[in-house]
Amino acid sequence: PAMLGWRTLCRASNSAAPRHLHAYKQCRPRAGLCVPFCVRPFSASAEVLVERDETKRIAVLRMNRQPANSLATDFMIELTHELQKLENEGFVRGVILASSCKNIFCAGLDLMALAGGTPDSLRKFWTAHQDLWLTLYGSPMATVAAMEGAAPAAGCMLAMACDHRIMAPKFAIGLNEAKFGLIAPTWMQQNMVNIVGHRQADRLMTRGLLLEAHDALKIGLVDQVVPQEEVLAAAERELLEMISVSDKARAMTKSALRFDSISQLKRMKEMDQDWFIQFILQPDVQKALAAYIEAVKNRKKR
Repeated sequence: PAMLGWRTLCRASNSAAPRHLHAYKQCRPRAGLCVPFCVRPFSASAEVLVERDETKRIAVLRMNRQPANSLATDFMIELTHELQKLENEGFVRGVILASSCKNIFCAGLDLMALAGGTPDSLRKFWTAHQDLWLTLYGSPMATVAAMEGAAPAAGCMLAMACDHRIMAPKFAIGLNEAKFGLIAPTWMQQNMVNIVGHRQADRLMTRGLLLEAHDALKIGLVDQVVPQEEVLAAAERELLEMISVSDKARAMTKSALRFDSISQLKRMKEMDQDWFIQFILQPDVQKALAAYIEAVKNRKKR
């Protein structure tokens, strides 16, 4: 996007094909210089794209798992890895989480991975889901969700794990798991309670409701609603304002505010996995998943 000046582009993939390192260069027009900015594995099927602005010390992390950024195990692991890499480098101060999928921020969990899953595959899946939330929600970096499209279910989870949420109008957001026979885990429920309050969270989650962006803005689930073409620019403005204060002070305050929620999941991580596996493998839940997947397939055929 034009909003980024002197940028870098890193691509990451889980492709099984051999990975070769490529060194790229980006010219800095005013200085007339070219500097190496990235040495990363490259794949044409990259599912995570990272654009770095070296001057502003921010990055845009783009989900690129077409067509809807459904959260499959390997995709969640890669997202977590890229977030941790930016954090560990210590150079980038803030991250914008965005999508390359048209009109979709993230469609939620990959339900195909849940239907007919085995205990081992489901544990790996849920562990990746837990780790992604823990990494994003607990990140010392400033984070902004730039939603240029819909964010249902786990898409809403990703947005809620960010410090600030900006959304385009006419798109929907919410934890609607109840609509297809699933239950949002307690740590995700508490994340919503912390944002919108207990009564609103209760009403939305028990009914499996999705809210249009302006309605989400009214209850605080979304912080800003701007035209789709302005979402990324608004996200950058917000991020730069967030990092205008001391990184240490911001990160320590954020850590203190989120300590209880993060600590609880870490303590109960294996128990939460056991609960998830037991729940998903119930015959009625598998039946509901199969029916929902079939309904989605039929809608696509029309």
